[in-house]
Amino acid sequence: METIPSLLEARLQAATAVLEGLAPQVSAAADARFGDYQSNAAMVSAKRLRKNPRELAQLVIDAIDVADLCEPPEIAGAGFINFRLRPEFVAAHFARLLADEKSGVPPAPRPLTIVCDFSAPNIAKPMHVGHIRSTILGDALTRIARFLGHKVVTDNHIGDWGTQFGKVIYGWKHFLNREALATDAVEELVRLYKEAHALSESEPAVLDECRQELVKLQTGDAENTRIWRE
Repeated sequence: METIPSLLEARLQAATAVLEGLAPQVSAAADARFGDYQSNAAMVSAKRLRKNPRELAQLVIDAIDVADLCEPPEIAGAGFINFRLRPEFVAAHFARLLADEKSGVPPAPRPLTIVCDFSAPNIAKPMHVGHIRSTILGDALTRIARFLGHKVVTDNHIGDWGTQFGKVIYGWKHFLNREALATDAVEELVRLYKEAHALSESEPAVLDECRQELVKLQTGDAENTRIWRE
């Protein structure tokens, strides 16, 4: 379904004999006192043709047929052409939009398959506002693309699931403070992760132990499964 600016632009395009091939553009009026939409097509052509812009705007108004869309166009300023929509046209136009399941938005002429990756948090650490931002942006882009008819595959890759949990479990077994866990569980888990990570950076044997803790979790070890669930 055509938009109101595109309808007005098509009518202006019909006056090409006056505008000499210019592709006119219509935009919302900056000031409602001067109507709903406006075009500077006459001013642009006048500069190129070295003519008086207001005189050229009058020629455009004399040539254009928009009686079914708006009141007679008016000239403002240096040569703006202003359009004031007829209430009955606006009512009919929005009735058509309301009746259309896509609100008049045309489907994509060539639907694509789009992959949208979201925030990808590290699940061994707390999330932060950056994760919220990218998730909201990703969800908005996904909704828009699907609305236009594209196939969208969404994914929120949760980072490297493996060794981080091995480090948390290693820290749990060696450094856990039960009182701190009861007071602020997330903060205590982050502390365990940081301590185990720092230790594994300086001692390769600890890193190997962290990896083994992960292997035990993945193979169903009873103790590590209980820790993971808690």
